[in-house]
Amino acid sequence: MFGGMNDNDRKTLILAGLCAGVTGIVYFFFKYLLYLVAPFLVGLILSVLINKPVSFMNRKFKIHPIIGTIFVIAAVAAVFSFWLSYVGTRFIFELKKFMTNYPIYYEKAIDSVCDICGTMDNTLGMAEGWTFALVERNVTKTLSQAADNMLPSLMENSAGVISAVVMWGGGIVIAITSVFFMIKDVDKMADWVKNGSYSKWFRILFGRLSHFGAAYLKTQFVIMAITAVICTFAMYLIGNGYPIMIGILIGLLDALPLFGTGTVLIPWTIIYLFTGKFYKAAIVFTAYAVCYVVREVLEPKMMGGHMGIPPVVMLITMYIGLLLFGILGFILGPAAYIIIAEVTAYLRKVI
Repeated sequence: MFGGMNDNDRKTLILAGLCAGVTGIVYFFFKYLLYLVAPFLVGLILSVLINKPVSFMNRKFKIHPIIGTIFVIAAVAAVFSFWLSYVGTRFIFELKKFMTNYPIYYEKAIDSVCDICGTMDNTLGMAEGWTFALVERNVTKTLSQAADNMLPSLMENSAGVISAVVMWGGGIVIAITSVFFMIKDVDKMADWVKNGSYSKWFRILFGRLSHFGAAYLKTQFVIMAITAVICTFAMYLIGNGYPIMIGILIGLLDALPLFGTGTVLIPWTIIYLFTGKFYKAAIVFTAYAVCYVVREVLEPKMMGGHMGIPPVVMLITMYIGLLLFGILGFILGPAAYIIIAEVTAYLRKVI
């Protein structure tokens, strides 16, 4: 079969076949097997994260690892609950206030749309009210179609939603429970990974992947928090009545790939410009610019250049991951790329 090929062509063909096989295995695992072991992987990650404080309490105060684990989890839960109670209470207060004042904001929004449409009519030489009628007709049609499709869709997907909630809830309980079983053996498992017979393959498959995952999650959380604070402050400056609610929502939106603060803040700036509110437009655009600079500066620094993944490759892997694995593909796509790239690099050396 390979008789007419030179050594380089033969090695390239063999390597391509092996890479295709590795790609198939990674896809099969992520698609069909990952959810089976996901709670235990989460439990292992949590065990590694809390291992140092638990070991410190055991070494310094002779506290049993199980008791230490309960203490650490309870302390983290208490701090998180305290923070969440304040922010959540404020968020709910602002949300209720918004719902109460919704009719007022609706009228203001209609007035603003009328002003913008009137400006466009004058600019384009159209009859007065033509642009607004066009917008109103399309919005009404869209809302009507959405209302007609919403109820059947909710009925069809309700069972799936309930099932997903139960599965996620059960997975979280199993993950937390597994921490108590794993915490005593974390050091042993670490030694086995480093010195065991399969340690080389663990380093190849998960060494760089674990660094990437930790850097990615830490980076997104820090940038999301900074973005939320910046946007909240900007909302205070323009006199918005819902600064914390809007700041948090924009921060969460910014953490989603393919979106960002510009999805909200740029149209918001344009609306202020059209309505002559130049001071507010300047504040909102400045918030967008600061958030953009923060992400551009912090993300490469904290991620280390995406652990060697070029930005365009990162985008491609996220998009392919989204198509193959759904919303989790934003993480699984780059993870699969790293595993395939690491195995390919190793195979290139040994072939």
